[in-house]
Amino acid sequence: MSFSRRRKFTRVPLETAIQVSTPGAGDWPSRLRNISLGGMFIQAEENLAQGIHCTLNMDPSGHPGSPHVRVEGEIVRSRDEGMAVKFTSIDADSLVCLWDLIKGCADDPRTIDHEYFRDLLEIEPPKAAS
Repeated sequence: MSFSRRRKFTRVPLETAIQVSTPGAGDWPSRLRNISLGGMFIQAEENLAQGIHCTLNMDPSGHPGSPHVRVEGEIVRSRDEGMAVKFTSIDADSLVCLWDLIKGCADDPRTIDHEYFRDLLEIEPPKAAS
């Protein structure tokens, strides 16, 4: 799935380990601070420059064999406090895992469902059961 359009998604706080990889610069562990269906904010020992493309990997549960999230992104803001990453592509399995993870952290999971169906899949969200 491609994130070619600029959209605003609900951010949720989530602090967990994340691995950042870039071509030529290698891999280094970082810390996720918040996340949405469209991007994330991370802290690392060294920040990457705006415009750098990266791969982000995380195992939200921390258990081997559990669902894993792998997403491609671009650094859109880099400051002392961390880096904002906009997602550029994600595979279907990672997207479903990310959606579930964000819903679990959200104050209103229905909002996340709406963003997932309407903004990412571009279909009408399913109606709530009566």
